[in-house]
Amino acid sequence: MVFAAVVGGLYVPLGPTVGAAITIMLTETLRIWFGTTAVDWDNLVYGTLLVLFIIFLPQGLLGSVPAMLTRREVVRHD
Repeated sequence: MVFAAVVGGLYVPLGPTVGAAITIMLTETLRIWFGTTAVDWDNLVYGTLLVLFIIFLPQGLLGSVPAMLTRREVVRHD
């Protein structure tokens, strides 16, 4: 549950919804990819991605979009 909220964006209205959609897609992809050969490896992937998102995208995917857009506008004006 925390993974979905962090990935989408904590303080963005649609952040947890988008994060849940990404989490479901990731879950199904890992289930198909790992199958029954590597049980519980999906938790390792979730944990690793959660740490990476907290370090590099603390605002989540939707929360970092406005920052990226304003950064591009500043670069274009210079």
